[in-house]
Amino acid sequence: TTLFRSQGRLPALFAALFLLFVGYILQAVALDNGRLSVIQPLLVTTVVFALPLGYFLTGQRVVRREVVGSVVVIAGLAVFGVFGDPASGRSDAPTTEWAIAIIVIGAISGFLLVMATRADGVKRAAYYGIVSGALFGLSACLVKPTLQALHVSVGDVLTSWEFYGMAASGIIAFVLQQVSLGLGFLATSVATVSVTNPIVSVTLGALILDERLSRPAWHVAVAIIGVALAMAGAVVISAATESQGGRGDA
Repeated sequence: TTLFRSQGRLPALFAALFLLFVGYILQAVALDNGRLSVIQPLLVTTVVFALPLGYFLTGQRVVRREVVGSVVVIAGLAVFGVFGDPASGRSDAPTTEWAIAIIVIGAISGFLLVMATRADGVKRAAYYGIVSGALFGLSACLVKPTLQALHVSVGDVLTSWEFYGMAASGIIAFVLQQVSLGLGFLATSVATVSVTNPIVSVTLGALILDERLSRPAWHVAVAIIGVALAMAGAVVISAATESQGGRGDA
């Protein structure tokens, strides 16, 4: 997606968009067979993959702190994978609950977008990245009822408001992600999207879709610690990259 602005490289652009589409399809398949609380935290690995991409595509250096952050991300997700077994959940929720969630996320996103217009550099990229991640998280949650309708018929999907909500939030999130990336701070953009996305989707999964992790309680605690470590590692990577003061041509 960092090639979105490269107007003279149409083959590379189409390849990037194709890979992005494949990624969305694979994510949808994973969500159809698993829980948000398990699938979405794995997206934090995006910031790890951003390091070699940033090195080769935008000329950013990879320093020791970023390598340490990557190890922390992988270790945290490994811990979560071992202890974070899903125990319950549903694929849809009452429309009123969805409406409240959408209004809250919309209000917070609107505020952050206003803040982005008043910020510069890294902060602006971070604001856009946070809003993008939040909308991607909302879109991921709406994938669940959309797929449930698809299992019935295509007609049910086309008459389902969740499908259009999923598409709209996903498209807006994608556009805002490109705006964030276009500011030239790859690690910050990727980190904010990758961390905010699972936070929002897992929160909505717990509050709206009644998703829970399996007990005993100490399993849940260790799993949460694992996710927290992974997200902390993502923040370390972002901070290490931007502290170098280097910009790339995203």
